[in-house]
Amino acid sequence: MQRTYVMLVLLLCSLLSHNRGFAQSLECEDSTNVVIDTKNMTAEEVYSLGAMFHDGSNGMPRNFLLAAKFYRLAAERKHGLACTGLAVLYERGDGVLLDYDKAFYWAEKAADLKEVYGTTLLGHYYAQGKSVQQNYKKAYELYLKAAELGSGSAMLLLGTFWENGVGVPYQDTEVAKYWYRKAVEKGEKSAVEALENLENLKE
Repeated sequence: MQRTYVMLVLLLCSLLSHNRGFAQSLECEDSTNVVIDTKNMTAEEVYSLGAMFHDGSNGMPRNFLLAAKFYRLAAERKHGLACTGLAVLYERGDGVLLDYDKAFYWAEKAADLKEVYGTTLLGHYYAQGKSVQQNYKKAYELYLKAAELGSGSAMLLLGTFWENGVGVPYQDTEVAKYWYRKAVEKGEKSAVEALENLENLKE
């Protein structure tokens, strides 16, 4: 039943996507438009609508304004990926006013929900000192959590931290190799070169 409902929504979106008033009608808070009426949809389905508008996939027009709308609706239901999606939109100023503080806020919400990409993104903010005081130790902790959730890019960054002695008690190339190998297993191409460089170092 839910699947049929979503397909009807997508069909309606496709039919109306070229209508000049389409986006405006969706943004009206009192709209009874079927697209904005998400009470019968799961958080995952609402998020999926936002993702399709974000990417312009499945025949949907790319529309960051609508992506933000649906991400927010799903995020309010504690959907981790929707929180991450909002963080990315605020960081880039796509469909919303560019706001690094709000990007940080939503990345933190995603990390609280153990969403892997949001956790990695929050680690980046701490590593870069974006909307928060730079803290490599905190960045490392977040990358470690993301790695435990399966993030190959976080594994690569952990290797970099250990190789350079950043955010960790000491420099340790053996631990760095361990994380690079884990990243390679996840398909991180940059980890291949990083691992080769360490293994080719002359003692």
